[in-house]
Amino acid sequence: MNILNKTSPKKKIYLHIGHGKTGTSSIQSVLANATADLEAANILYPFAPGFEDAKKGFISSGNISSQSITDGWLDYCVAQAMEAQSDYKAYIFSSEIIFWHMDQFFSGFENYKEYCDFEIILTIRDPFDMFCSTYQQWVKRHGAAMSFMDFLVQQDFRESHATQALAILEDLEELEVKVNVLNYSAVGRNIGSRVLGVMNVDDLAACHIAKNEIVNRSLDAAEFQLMLLINSVYGAEAGGKVSDALVNGLPGLPAINFKFPKQSVELIKLNMQPFVDKINRRLPEGEKLSLQPKPCCDEAIRFHFLTSEQAAIAYEKLVEFFQEGPASSGLYLDESMPVASLLLLMFLGSASHSRIAITRQIHEAIVEECQAATCQTGVCERFHRHHLLGYFDYFSAGGSAFMPHYIPISQQLSALAHAGLSPSEVLDLFAVIHRVVLRVANG
Repeated sequence: MNILNKTSPKKKIYLHIGHGKTGTSSIQSVLANATADLEAANILYPFAPGFEDAKKGFISSGNISSQSITDGWLDYCVAQAMEAQSDYKAYIFSSEIIFWHMDQFFSGFENYKEYCDFEIILTIRDPFDMFCSTYQQWVKRHGAAMSFMDFLVQQDFRESHATQALAILEDLEELEVKVNVLNYSAVGRNIGSRVLGVMNVDDLAACHIAKNEIVNRSLDAAEFQLMLLINSVYGAEAGGKVSDALVNGLPGLPAINFKFPKQSVELIKLNMQPFVDKINRRLPEGEKLSLQPKPCCDEAIRFHFLTSEQAAIAYEKLVEFFQEGPASSGLYLDESMPVASLLLLMFLGSASHSRIAITRQIHEAIVEECQAATCQTGVCERFHRHHLLGYFDYFSAGGSAFMPHYIPISQQLSALAHAGLSPSEVLDLFAVIHRVVLRVANG
């Protein structure tokens, strides 16, 4: 590092390394909004693309990019930022990505220890909470369409963030690097304030915390069912666009609860107890990790309705996805297919997890209301009764749009597209079905 030499005072380097789903986007939103005040305190939070999104409370990734990981984040990002702006006494870097790439820190530590005084901020979370949040993230951002139990099996009932956190803690202690461990499950929305407190600037919290209380929220129950369908039909790219738009556009919705199957609870406890015990030795009373699942009902098997706001956001983003070129994702659909059938297919897919019996009488009521609501546009002449009834017969008989190998989703799309419905007509149909089944659900 050219700007630092043995005669210079050591530079203080705060590294917030995550891990993910511990309020990292909220922390980064606070830091981005507090940049000027931090600089006034002689602490630099180096600029990175995405700061404007972070300031708005949108999903963010901090100021160490994935490209920095590839190039070597300690040399490429940390050192270069210090060399470019060398007048500060302290620097703060934040990225959940480096949680999985701390090997670069450990291998480069000897080259920096004479010039830099490192202090690590490690945020963690209760293992059962983390399983739920990681599963959510896989569905939100990575195209997953598996069940919660299948996810737990795939993870071998081990919460990898906790095992990695313990390994990092032990390695940092061996190097005598100061580390602050914050349990997000205990701290909650105070996480941003606690991070500022590590840097002794917690007086900034009142100015920069309140408007950023919820950032990168989890999906609610209806959105989650919708995302499973979109991922299984259109893939991860489309799913990511929709989930990001929902999370950023409607930040205050409650997350879905996941119930842990009984057989999984004991396996998780057996696997994770040794790691939790060792981490808890490093945490104060009142902030220790818990190894108990939170009580909840199994909302994933109930039927949940999208609100009009959620439906509008999902519809807009999916139309945008197709307009940008569905062929690039392997989907070759005529232009009427995705926009004309989308919302109706979404609804029917969500209904496949319903425990509400959809009887022939309900079928008839839905069709009659659809025809009455849309007869002015001629839908009743082009959208024949057997199309709608056929889908409800299929779903109420136990089929599932989340398992597209049972019946090709493309066939459902084609049948609806051939009815010649416009986007506005699909919205009409969606609203009608929503009203009818809501009446049934409420008795």
